[in-house]
This record gives sequence, C-alpha cells and structure tokens, in this order.
Amino acid sequence: MALADLDAWVERADRLAATFAATAARHDREASFPHEHVAAARAGGWPALAVPAVHGGAGASLHDVCLLQERLGRGDASSALGLGMHHMAIGAPGPEHTGWPAGVYADLCARVVAEGALVNSLASEPEQGSPTRGGLPATTARRAGDGWVLEGRKTWSTWLPVLTHALVAARLEEGERPPRIGTFLVDLSLAGVRRDPTFESVALRATASGTLVLEAVEVSAAALLFAREPADPDPRAASLGPWFQLTSAAVYTGCAHAARDEVTDFCRNRRPNAMAEPIASLPTVRLRLGRIDGAVRTARLLVLAAARAWDEAPPPGRAALLPEIGTVKVQATQLAWQAVEDAMRLAGGPGLLPELSLERRWRDVRGGLIHPPLEDIQWQALGAALATGEGGDGRAVI
Repeated sequence: MALADLDAWVERADRLAATFAATAARHDREASFPHEHVAAARAGGWPALAVPAVHGGAGASLHDVCLLQERLGRGDASSALGLGMHHMAIGAPGPEHTGWPAGVYADLCARVVAEGALVNSLASEPEQGSPTRGGLPATTARRAGDGWVLEGRKTWSTWLPVLTHALVAARLEEGERPPRIGTFLVDLSLAGVRRDPTFESVALRATASGTLVLEAVEVSAAALLFAREPADPDPRAASLGPWFQLTSAAVYTGCAHAARDEVTDFCRNRRPNAMAEPIASLPTVRLRLGRIDGAVRTARLLVLAAARAWDEAPPPGRAALLPEIGTVKVQATQLAWQAVEDAMRLAGGPGLLPELSLERRWRDVRGGLIHPPLEDIQWQALGAALATGEGGDGRAVI
C-alpha cells in the first residue's frame, strides 16, 4: 500500500535529514551515538512508517520507504541506515506475516505505534561471519520448561543502544534431534541481555553496530517465530532480502546525492587567484560533475524502479524479481560509491578535510559494498543460472 500523503512525508524526511546533518559530523568524529536523531525520528512517528495500516501504522510500501530513506541518507547515512534496519524488520513481514505468527506480529506493531519500539534482525556472529555464507549460528537455544534459554553473541547490531527488540537466529538444542535453526523475537529488556555498542569502524561510526550478548536469557515458547532445517531456506528470505537490499541501497544513494551537491557547491565557489571564474566554468570540471550526477540519478532510478516492481507484483510472482533486485543492490551501491569517489577526486585536497563532509560520505558509502548480496556471490548466482540453463529467457521483469 502506498502512502496517500507521500509529498508530505518527503517534506518531513527533508526536515529530519536536516536534523541528522546538524550533528552528524560530531557523532562521526567521536563515534558517539546520536540519541537526538532517534528522539526526533520517534517524535515524528517514523518507527510506524512501514507498519501496515491495519495495525495502526502509516502502511508505507517498499517504494515509499526507499524514496524516504534516500532523502534521509542525504542527511546522515548512519542514522538513515539504523532507521532502515527497523523498517526492514517490520515491513518485510507485511500484511502476509511472512514467517511470523500473526498475533506476535500484531502485538509488536502495536508497541511500535504506541511506544516507538525499534527492532532489528541480528544474524551475524564472530564465529560465523555473515550468515549469507552459510553455517550454523553459534548462539544456542535450549529447552527450559515451556520456553527456551538463549546464549550467544550477535555482532553488527545496528542501533544497539536504542533497540527494544531483536530477531535472533539460534541453533536449537533438542536432545538427540539434529540441530535446527530457530528465529526468536527477543525483548531486550529481559534479564541476561547485555549490550556492548562499541564500534570502532572507519565508516558508519554513529550506528553503534556493536555486540548483543545473551547470557541465559529466558524467553517464552511464543518467542520462537519459526524453526527450519539448516539446509532449508529462511522463510523470511523472499521478502526480507528485497526489503534489506533496496532500503540500504537507497541510503547509500542518498549519501552519494549529498556528496554530489557538496562538490557542486564547492566547484561553484572555488576560484583560484589565477582564474577569473570559478572552477565550475571549466569544461573538464563540468564533465566530471555530469558523470557524478549521472551515477547518482541511475542508482536512484534503479532502486525505485525495483521497489515499485516488487510492490506491484502479486506475492506468488515476486520470486522472479529476486535476481533483478540483488543485481540492483550491487549496481546501485557501486554507482553510489563511484559517485562519491569521483567527488573526492574532483575536490582534491580540500575533500580530505573535515570542513567538507565529502570524506565522511566517502567512508560511509563504502558500507554499501559489504551488505549482502556481495558482488561476487551475486555474479556467481547469475552465472550459475545461465550455465545450468535456469537463467530465464532474457525478458526483463522490471
């Protein structure tokens, strides 16, 4: 369902992006968490953006969320990404409650609307790395009465200081039965939950993407959303993947858009004393600005077109879009990175200094390159499909 008042939401996104931008440089420099950004987002009702209307939320479609995430990414990639992780976790189940018991999903949505609850899907671990590479989680869940006890650590826990809930993958210990993988909805106010938000990264330093530690955390039976065999696909994957890939790509496209605007302003005002006109008057500078602008426009178009195609496709037919959506994520983030790289080169020495935000954008946009699907995995998947005759007939589905 699309937002009926999308233009109003765009204006709200621009105001929130300005709030982000006002202190983004300080938080990046200090690797501190921007609590004021979260407070502003909550005050504006942003946590409920992707909550279906039937549950009291705004009911934004994937396209609308991507459009707004791109605007927020212009203000600060760290804060936009943190908010986007929440939208992904809430929006991907959607009205179909994919992989969720309907009642559990409805209860969480109610808390998001009423309290501004924030949730992220936490899967990465120190031993396992990215779950997209395979392997069982080291985090365990063992039976305890009618419920479960969780033990483990989850890394790359974006927005950890303010999360109220987390979706946690764990290896189920069920006696003699071979281990299965379960996904739990964990209330982070429970005893035994510990947060270490330390995140000394070169990029996205204000995301506080630290480590969630679970030490004998007791959860009810209802906290187990679903269980699967290790070789079986995650039942959320067909929806969670596109929501994650496109909303995150939108953030990095917004980051590149901001770099484009800043380097353009720099060129308009940069006038060496040997020149009568600003450097923006030089044909070579205009050529490079045009290349930057073209990359940003293309990335944005790819993301929004893919998101709209997903929204408009009937759920049974969405699987056919997955190769295109993975490709769009890879290409859009590459284009965003290239745009910011070219902006840095065009600015020269001043681009390395904190007076411009280019060096921060240059570091942050690289985060898009490590989000799944990674480039090598995506190209191998497409190549394997062609090599085995499963690559389709070449007709575009977007």
